[in-house]
Amino acid sequence: MCVTCNMNYERKYNLTLNENIFLAKRKIIDTIYKQARLEGINITFPQTKVIYEQGIIDKMNVEDITKVINLKRAWIRLFNTIKEPLNLEYIKKIHYDVSIGEALTSGELRNGEIGVEGVNYIPKIPTENDIENLLNKIENMNNPIDKALEYIAEGIKNQFFWDCNKRLSFIIANKILINNGCGIIAVPEENLLEFHQKLKNYYDKNEKEEFKEFLYNTSIAGMTKQDNELYKTKLNSDIDKNILENQNSIKL
Repeated sequence: MCVTCNMNYERKYNLTLNENIFLAKRKIIDTIYKQARLEGINITFPQTKVIYEQGIIDKMNVEDITKVINLKRAWIRLFNTIKEPLNLEYIKKIHYDVSIGEALTSGELRNGEIGVEGVNYIPKIPTENDIENLLNKIENMNNPIDKALEYIAEGIKNQFFWDCNKRLSFIIANKILINNGCGIIAVPEENLLEFHQKLKNYYDKNEKEEFKEFLYNTSIAGMTKQDNELYKTKLNSDIDKNILENQNSIKL
């Protein structure tokens, strides 16, 4: 990996947009499972799969089911709008999807003070200009991996919304990566403890680059040989040859 003072992370994958969309859809349940575990939801991969496919599961907390369904809803919006520009209104829409029924408000910026559990850091009350300035900063970066990691870091630390900031930030980062053929990002379950320690250090000591480097080293995935062979098979099949261009192929 090449990390410099200019935050230049080497890309690990060079995928076409269609390849990256295929990858993200193929891994969608695994990605949602990892995002749920990142939030501390006590859920298994099979339970995530059942909720994703059927919308409900017996003997499970309704709030946890809602979080998984909301993640599915937000990902569907991402797939259906993958080529739309990344701006403040887009971010608000993704937040609405991922937080409806959970956050104090959905799709609206936080307008009051908030604390972060376990740290002394208190994020300031955000303004629309704060997000627009972040987006302008990202736009001026040349490296899409830098852009994705920067959004995760700033989105989580600044707590632009009342709740669901981690989930939102990772989804926005995935939009950036997918649009640039750089793979997908989700923290593996075996790295959750280290993630939370790196995040705490980032809050308390402003160790942003260490946090981003951890994400770069552990959480970005691309197409395996098996994924690539399956992609080619689907691309060449009469039944599925148009599916990769159809952004509406995953529905609620």
